[in-house]
Amino acid sequence: MNNRLIPYQEGSKWGYKNQKGQVVVRPQFDEVGDFSNGLAQVRVGNQVSYIDQSGQMITHSGVANHEIINDILGQIQDKHHIKSIHKIESVNIEQEDNQKEKIYENLIRVKIADKYGYSDPTGKLVVPAKFNQAWHFSEGLALVQIGYKWGYINTTGRLVIQFQFDWAESFEQGQARVRLANKYGYINQTGKVVIPIKFDCLEKFSEGLALIKMENKWGYINHSGELVIQCKFDRATSFFAGKASVFIGRNKRLIDKTGKFID
Repeated sequence: MNNRLIPYQEGSKWGYKNQKGQVVVRPQFDEVGDFSNGLAQVRVGNQVSYIDQSGQMITHSGVANHEIINDILGQIQDKHHIKSIHKIESVNIEQEDNQKEKIYENLIRVKIADKYGYSDPTGKLVVPAKFNQAWHFSEGLALVQIGYKWGYINTTGRLVIQFQFDWAESFEQGQARVRLANKYGYINQTGKVVIPIKFDCLEKFSEGLALIKMENKWGYINHSGELVIQCKFDRATSFFAGKASVFIGRNKRLIDKTGKFID
């Protein structure tokens, strides 16, 4: 039987249906790609990730190593090549394709002689093309790279957060995930660490809780960085509709936001 999932759009969001037209993955993504080898590329805001055929982020499943996935994403970012399927637009921005870039906060990312900068909608260069890598502006800041380190600039090109991170994401709701020396945490828009950079794995917040990994076990923290559910699971997923799947060995259970088993 053909189990291929088909992208579909509901309002402004994308999800997936099976061959019978049944919804398998609810519409929640801004852009989606076709499945290949059990994975599909999706975008929410400025973040491109991968999901499996159940709709779970691949790093949530506990099957793949978080570091490996981030390395893969880093390689994709470095090559500036993402498949252009179902509204996922190529981020290959060679100089002749600069005009295809979208406008974010009245600035357009451009590439000149293998370096990245930003112009205004008229084509006037506002931020010099001097970065090895650069992402679109989000909440007034853009994630940029010089050498092997990432930092953040404002819309005038001023460096607001120093080049210090081995990996980082664009800001959402005033915070951004960062990685330093193979540990993850969150910073605010001044660069202050708001959730300690100490976790082996740290996923995005979902319903007020973020999935973390420490000493090879999974648990959950709140927005203050406080451990709400102890790191005691072998695998786990982020919360959805008040529930999360966790594994102890091969035994799968459902928990609520207090960590109590509900099945």
